[in-house]
This record gives sequence, C-alpha cells and structure tokens, in this order.
Amino acid sequence: MRALARWTTTHRKYVAIGWVLLLILVNAVAHSAGTSYSNNFTLPNSDAQRASDLLAHSFPAQAGDRDTIVFAVSRGNVRDPTVRARMSALFARVARLPEIAGVISPYAEGQAGHAISPDGRIAFATVIFDKKANELDKSDGQRVVDAADGARTPGVQIELGGQAIEQTEQEGFGLTTAVGLLAAIVVLLLTFGSLVAMGLPILTALFGLGTGLGLIALFTHVVDTPDFSSELAAMIGLGVGIDYALFIVTRFREAYATPGATFGDVRESVVQAMDTAGRAVTFAGCTVVIALLGMMLLGVDFLYGVAI
Repeated sequence: MRALARWTTTHRKYVAIGWVLLLILVNAVAHSAGTSYSNNFTLPNSDAQRASDLLAHSFPAQAGDRDTIVFAVSRGNVRDPTVRARMSALFARVARLPEIAGVISPYAEGQAGHAISPDGRIAFATVIFDKKANELDKSDGQRVVDAADGARTPGVQIELGGQAIEQTEQEGFGLTTAVGLLAAIVVLLLTFGSLVAMGLPILTALFGLGTGLGLIALFTHVVDTPDFSSELAAMIGLGVGIDYALFIVTRFREAYATPGATFGDVRESVVQAMDTAGRAVTFAGCTVVIALLGMMLLGVDFLYGVAI
C-alpha cells in the first residue's frame, strides 16, 4: 500500500487524468451500447413458480402480467352514462393494443360488486398482457399509458399501476440521490469545516460511482440484471465511497497537523494515510464485496446480476 501511495502521489496528474478518461470512456461505450435490464423474477422449485409455469402451459392467454387502470370521479358516480361511455371506450382501445390479451372491465357482468367501490366513486379495470412484465418491451406498457392519458378529463382521474406500467417510469439516478448527496455535503462541511476537505470524499465517490454505473450498463448485456441494480449501486457507492474517503482524509489531516515525520509534508501525510486508513478501507471494501456476492448462494437467478 505504501508503494502504491508513493507512486500515485509521484504521478498524481496522470492518475487524475486517467480517472477522468476512464469515466468518459466507460460511459461513452455504455451510452452507445444501451442497457438490457432483465426483470426475470423467477423462484425455482417454489410453489408460486410451479403455479405460474402451469398457468403458462395450460392457459397462456391468462398467464401474462396483470396491471390495473384505476379511475375516480370528482362528483357523481362511475356508473353515470358519460363516464361509463368514456371508460368503456378506453378499455376497448387498450384491448386492441399489441401484446394485450384482454381487459376486464368493472362494468362487465359479475365484476361490478368487486371492482367498483361501495360509494360508486372509484373503480378499476384489469389489463391482461400476453407476456410476463420482464418479457415485455417498455413500449408495450407505454402504449397503455398513452391511451389512458388521452382519456383523462377534468372530472375523471385516471391512474395506472403494475409491473409493466412501472417499467415506463424508471427514472434511475434522480431526486433521491441528489437529496442524499446534499445531506452528505452538509454533514461533511460541518465535520471538516473546509470546502476542499468536504469536496474530496464527494468527488472520489462520484468518480467511482459514475464509472460503476457505466460498467453496470455494459454488464446487463452479459448477465441477467434487474433494473433496480443501478439504484442499489448508487446507495452503496455513495454511502461506502464517502464513508471510506472520510477515513482517509481524516487520517491525512491528523498526519499533516501532528508534529513528527509527516508534519507539514503533504506527500508523506498522504502516504501515511494510505498506509494506515487506506489498508483498513481496502479490507473493509473487500468484506462488502464478499458479503454481496453471498447472495449468489441463495440460488435465485435474478439476484446474480445484483450481487456481481
């Protein structure tokens, strides 16, 4: 570790440039290749999976993903002729879309007592796709969303739910991550009292995370990887990355300010921090990696990509 620290401090410009180039290269390749997430949530040898396989074999038209169209009226009743005509037209339009096996309307005979609320203000229809959500394209769910958007009116609220619909709303690295970053910045600023010392853990975590997310996008073409893997990586990458960098920066500041061989010497303080806190961070990081890879022992296929 000491030899690595001395080499990186001696060639610090090349190391920094190398990180920037690696970040740009990985994300450029990932952007051109796109992502191929696979939400193949199967549980081998479970009763639920056997039932799903039996349904797919015997009743394939009913074995697909089931999503819902929920609608509510601000006044009146969902059984009012104008509301019923508008919603029935929507259900008929959705039923004609590709990859749709059928739509169970709340107005259908035998459904009114189960799919319409007692006060008549809210009801829901069930959209049956002909495939499981992980086998559908994002565009299949988007067509249903677009049809619902076209049927909205000031007096009728329409919302949709289900796995196929959720696939159209994946936002990834968004507001929650930004809030987490802001909170980390405030805490580090209070801890260090310095913008430079605060910014270093944030910067190193973002470089590692940015490169990692690009690699995940490429990795989705190799192993089945669910779409929440990037969110999991962001959570662990920011938390662990900032935390470990905090250890090393704190150790550096102590070495730099303590009378002795490293006092006032930036390079020797860096070497000392890397040789002490850096070793602990390397060991702790390997422990996290081993713990996550332990998910592969569960025998659940869709967790393999998450673990790796």
